[in-house]
Amino acid sequence: MKQPTTRRELVQETMLTKIGYGVYAKLVRNPLIDEPFLPEGFSQAAKEAMERLNVQWEPGQAEQDYNQGLSSQIPVSPSFKLKSRFNRKLGYTGMMLQFE
Repeated sequence: MKQPTTRRELVQETMLTKIGYGVYAKLVRNPLIDEPFLPEGFSQAAKEAMERLNVQWEPGQAEQDYNQGLSSQIPVSPSFKLKSRFNRKLGYTGMMLQFE
């Protein structure tokens, strides 16, 4: 069997998924249900994408409050405060990255 070599082939084989314009994330297969998923979740994939795109950012207020112990509410949807320009949409399976 031939190994996929192009980005299109990797997406078709569910080894990669597109999370934004020119932004792809690596998927792994869940051995129990044989479904692909992001190993560290969409939030971590979005953070890595922002780092690689050289976008200045910091976590949103809800995540900062949780990390400082000011709130017991775990933030579900990722949100970032931007410190530089960024005009792309990032999303995966209905979850979209939000900016404050």
